[in-house]
Amino acid sequence: MSTHDATGIPAGAPAPGPDQRPQHPSAAATAPAPRVPHTPQDPQAPRDPQAPRTPQDPPGPLTAQDPQAPHTSQVAQDPSSPRVPHPAQAPHPAQAPHPAQAPRPAQAPHAPHAPQTPQAAPPGHVPAGVFGPPPSPVGPGPYGGPAAGGGQWPPYPPAPARKALPALPVPRRIVEVDALRGFALLGILLVNVFVMSGAAGIGGGTGAVATAPGAGGDATGADSVVTWLVSFLAQGKFYLLFAFLFGYSFTVQMASAERSGARVVPRTLRRTAGLLVLGLLHAVFLFAGDILTSYALLGLILLASRNASPRGARTAAYWVWGAFGALLLLLSALMALVPPTAADLAGTDAESAALAAAYRGSSADVVGANLDQLPLVVLVAVLGAGTVVPAFLFGLAAGRSGWFDRTDPAGLLRTVRVGLAVGLPAAALAATLELGGGRWSTLGSALGMLTAPALTAAYLCGMLLFFRTRPGRRAVAVLAPAGRMSLTNYLTQSLVMALVFTGYGFGLYGELGVAVPVLIALLLYAVQLAVSGPLMRRHRHGPVEWLLRVVTLAGRPGGARTGAGQVNER
Repeated sequence: MSTHDATGIPAGAPAPGPDQRPQHPSAAATAPAPRVPHTPQDPQAPRDPQAPRTPQDPPGPLTAQDPQAPHTSQVAQDPSSPRVPHPAQAPHPAQAPHPAQAPRPAQAPHAPHAPQTPQAAPPGHVPAGVFGPPPSPVGPGPYGGPAAGGGQWPPYPPAPARKALPALPVPRRIVEVDALRGFALLGILLVNVFVMSGAAGIGGGTGAVATAPGAGGDATGADSVVTWLVSFLAQGKFYLLFAFLFGYSFTVQMASAERSGARVVPRTLRRTAGLLVLGLLHAVFLFAGDILTSYALLGLILLASRNASPRGARTAAYWVWGAFGALLLLLSALMALVPPTAADLAGTDAESAALAAAYRGSSADVVGANLDQLPLVVLVAVLGAGTVVPAFLFGLAAGRSGWFDRTDPAGLLRTVRVGLAVGLPAAALAATLELGGGRWSTLGSALGMLTAPALTAAYLCGMLLFFRTRPGRRAVAVLAPAGRMSLTNYLTQSLVMALVFTGYGFGLYGELGVAVPVLIALLLYAVQLAVSGPLMRRHRHGPVEWLLRVVTLAGRPGGARTGAGQVNER
């Protein structure tokens, strides 16, 4: 039988008085005598506040302990012994409760200053707050079942939230974008007039000018210089600038549809169908080298990528351009290893002569010639997709990120320098190889197509910098109206060129050389700039733009403008 009673005091021993602190037998056996020479006092006895404190006095109610004595947390305790309250928690004698109300020692709280031994955490346990807020004390687990000890078990980190896409731009007209379209119309016209006049073929190289009889049969020195300059500065560059602006405008159209409560996909498909019909009519009746058809079909990629982030769109653009460039350079290098034979050259000359005769013939002959060139047009469009689609995606990224609203002059200037440093030498080499003929012409065309984005970026950023100057602001006022009705102006250019060079009108295909058609194109462009301004001050849209908008909205768009100041509304 145990010699201790329920309070842990040995049987027969006197009960401890108020000035005695009970200790566990093991603690009493191991703790040495205190080094303090004076007699310990009752910690609960009142202390004279005027009495000086000696260095041996403890800072509180606890008595000094031997530094060699083990800490209370290191002393093993008998689990059957009751917990003794700390003297600081014992009631003061003056305020002590009635003996009947005094708590029994076994129910006294544990001393707060004694540290508790930490318990080992279960395997795989993650402290609360590591992956988020602490779990609730009770509740189901992550799979619907009860969690052990409350909360979720095992604790899994929450799935990362998808980063929200930038807000679409407010559907408003940016006058610099219109001015860029007006500027791109010039480059498009210079390249197209080469093909429509017979100075170059749709797939590149020389056209009917080299084989046409009469005054234009032999190219002069001026013709050679003009041909090289147009190929060097314009071939393939403005086509991509239009594609970039097309991708940017797609984001504005999406924002307009969302703000009006319309569904984006049906509206975009109606617009795509309208562009496709216009492009097919343009290719069959006016100019086989149409770009509207390619924009309509490749624009479906924009629709599929409408929810892409700016960074994702740019990354995809780089991948498409890189993969296409590697394939195109490989194919062109293989073709350069096999030089064309004399029979191939003779067949090319015969095709150019037959095409010239068809374009100088009747209207039916013109339509037939355009239809015969459609397979070649499709092939050129497929090859051009490797640069057009990246331009679309870059325009999409620019619209998503609001690039036009936060252009940095230093960044624009840096892009101009890099674009010129890369684009000018590459474009010069490509123009020389392509116009030199022979086996290297195909490699020159491929090189020019791949390096055209460098000069396109330089043109884009350089014009934005120019628009910030005083002469540039005057140029914006002239170019922006033409850009606002760019679709009408583009089709008008083809119509006028068809009347001049085909059987629809004068039938001068292949007879005016190269320099004269370029002068005609510059004159036509000047007339378009002069007409577009007054027309846009009176009307909200150009004629063809209004028709396409009717198809897109499936209804009649807004009426005419009454204020000239609204033209440059941003």
